[in-house]
Amino acid sequence: ERSDEGLLRFRWSYDLRPRFESLLNLEGYQEPLFYEVEDLPPLLKESEMPIAPPVINPFNIAPKPTVNPFDSAPLRSANPFDTQGTPKVNPFDIAPKPAVNPFDVAPKPSVNPFESAPAQVPVPPVNPFEQGSE
Repeated sequence: ERSDEGLLRFRWSYDLRPRFESLLNLEGYQEPLFYEVEDLPPLLKESEMPIAPPVINPFNIAPKPTVNPFDSAPLRSANPFDTQGTPKVNPFDIAPKPAVNPFDVAPKPSVNPFESAPAQVPVPPVNPFEQGSE
C-alpha cells in the first residue's frame, strides 16, 4: 500500500554523475501537461512574414509538342557497320617493310666500356668535401 503523500520531487542534473540540485515544494502543485502552454515558442508561432508563391516549373508552362520527334525519325533497316564494304586488302600487308634491322647496322664498339681500365677515369686533385673544413 502506497500513498502519494510521501513522494519527493527534486531537480537534478548529470555531470559525470547524477547530482541533486534542489527539492521542490509540491503542496497544491500540479505539473502542467506538455501540450497545455500559455505561449508558444518562437519557432511554433505563425510567421508574420508573407509566404512567397510557389515557383512555377518552366517545363509545365512550355507548349506540349504534338508529335514525338523520335517517332518521326527515319527508320534504318540495317546496321551501318554491316553496310560498309569490307576491305579487300589487309593494310598491314601493304605497309612498307624495313629492309634492315637498325641494330644490325649500328657500329659496334671495339672495347666494352665496362671492362676498360680504371686509369682512364680522371681523379680529382682535392676531395671537394674536405676543402671547406680547413
